[in-house]
Amino acid sequence: MTKHIDLTELDKVADGDKEFMKETITLLLQEIPENVVHINQYVTNNDLISLKKLVHKMKSSFMLIGMKELWPVIETIEKSESTDVIREQIPVFVRICEESVEELKSI
Repeated sequence: MTKHIDLTELDKVADGDKEFMKETITLLLQEIPENVVHINQYVTNNDLISLKKLVHKMKSSFMLIGMKELWPVIETIEKSESTDVIREQIPVFVRICEESVEELKSI
C-alpha cells in the first residue's frame, strides 16, 4: 500500500496529546469520504465553484496529516479555469483520498 499519511504535523499540533490525535483522525475518517461524495456530485453537476471551495477547505486537513502528494493536484484544481483540466485531476484526488482513509483506519 502506498503511504500518503505523515502524522508529524498533527503530532506537533497535538503536543503529545494522543487523545486529540485520535479524535482528529476519527473526524477525518468521517469527513473525507463525505467530502469525496460531494466532490463527485459537483463534478457530475459541473459545479466547479463548489468543487474548488470544498477542495480548498479540505487542504488544511490534508496539511495536518501530511498528504503532500495532493498539493500539486489541489493547486491545479484551485487555479485552473479549464473544466477539462479540473476533471482530469478528480480521479487522482479521489484515489488518494480513498487510499488515505484506508491508511488512517490502520493507524
